[in-house]
Amino acid sequence: METSIDSAYLNSLFENSPEAIVLLDEHNRVIQANPEFYRLFGYTKAEVEGRHIDMLVAGGEEYAEAVHFSEEAEAGRHLNAESIRHRKDGQPVEVSILGAPIEVEGKVVGIFGIYRDISDRKRVERKLALSERKHRELFENAPIGIFQSTSEGRFITVNDSMARIFGFDDTESVVAYYKDLANTLYYRPGRRAQFLDALLKDGEVKNFELEAYRRDEVVIWVSLNARISYWYNNGSFIIDGFISDMTDLKQTEHKLQTSLREKNVLLQEVHHRVKNNMQIISSMLNLEAMNVGNSHNKELLFVMQNRIQAMALVHEKLYASEQIEVVDLGEYTRELCMQVLDVISKELAPKVDFRLESIPAGIDFSVPYGLIVNELVMNAYKHAFEGIDFPKITIELRHQAGQLMLKIVDNGVGLPDNFDIAKTSTLGMNLIHSLIVQLDGQFSLFNRKGTVWEILFPPGKWGAGL
Repeated sequence: METSIDSAYLNSLFENSPEAIVLLDEHNRVIQANPEFYRLFGYTKAEVEGRHIDMLVAGGEEYAEAVHFSEEAEAGRHLNAESIRHRKDGQPVEVSILGAPIEVEGKVVGIFGIYRDISDRKRVERKLALSERKHRELFENAPIGIFQSTSEGRFITVNDSMARIFGFDDTESVVAYYKDLANTLYYRPGRRAQFLDALLKDGEVKNFELEAYRRDEVVIWVSLNARISYWYNNGSFIIDGFISDMTDLKQTEHKLQTSLREKNVLLQEVHHRVKNNMQIISSMLNLEAMNVGNSHNKELLFVMQNRIQAMALVHEKLYASEQIEVVDLGEYTRELCMQVLDVISKELAPKVDFRLESIPAGIDFSVPYGLIVNELVMNAYKHAFEGIDFPKITIELRHQAGQLMLKIVDNGVGLPDNFDIAKTSTLGMNLIHSLIVQLDGQFSLFNRKGTVWEILFPPGKWGAGL
């Protein structure tokens, strides 16, 4: 009874096994095979029984190997190998082969063989091997340094570019030399702690710059990009990263910064001297005006003095500015108007309402702009307020639909009904018109309880020099 049960178990295992199983006689001829064997190699039961196993599944380059395996099995040796066998239709299949002799009283009376289809596994292994080879080639031939290190502070592996960056002939020497990265690689050891803090905070760091020692103790600048790739149970971790030598870039940057500082100093000196020369001219005009008896000539000299001071103020603002080529138009407009009003009698000076935005502009715009503001304010003072008890000027400067708007309004007597700026013969009005055209501006001029000037400048003009 027990023998029947055991036989049933063995037969069920044989018939239902996912492995291809074949029973051979002592000369490697097929006695019996299971369904998986027929499926794997494409034969029927009648086609295989009594035939030599090598004639069924071996062919081409593998036949000699199969014959050798058969001879080993016939000699009573166990077999465990991976190879290629062929289906009935000639298609190759990658298999693992297990063979064991069946012995009775020390004599081989048969052979037990198992074939397992490993084609899928082999395809995956080949893909992995190819991927690994590509990554290895990338690692070894990359133009930037690639490394793997521990959180404790030692290199695990580096590539050839990394070795070249730090002055070594081979990668093993880099790993051996830098035993304690904080104290042997980092010029400022504290940067190592900052690097690890940033890494722990975000899991990665990008463009982390530091000064590092080469093998010859020359200090170079490098940039790190790294991430945590693996954590150990004890809290330590593995770091994968890239490193690039940026010493040449830093040296170029230093030279450019030095050159820029020298340029700024030179420009400041130029602005300072231009301002001083204009102040000298202004003072000479003032002295000349004091010695001129003719009131008309004296007024002309004062007008010229105001124009020169308007231009000089631009250079004064540039000399004092941290941005050597940029003027804050809002601040400049306020100071320019206050400068103009300083020469006016306190009793006659109008009240000024400033509505000014902080708007940066270059010198090419600021000088003609300042002359326009100077002329409009002086013109209002001289001509607008006769008989006006409470004179007032409103000056507005702001962005408007991508343009720059300057609006100057007074509560004076207004302009004559037939006034045409293009036909006026006065130097001040001609200067205003010419400067607006020079800056590609558009203006509106009309009476509304006084005179209203509204001028729009395109962004390409007032933004110049930024």
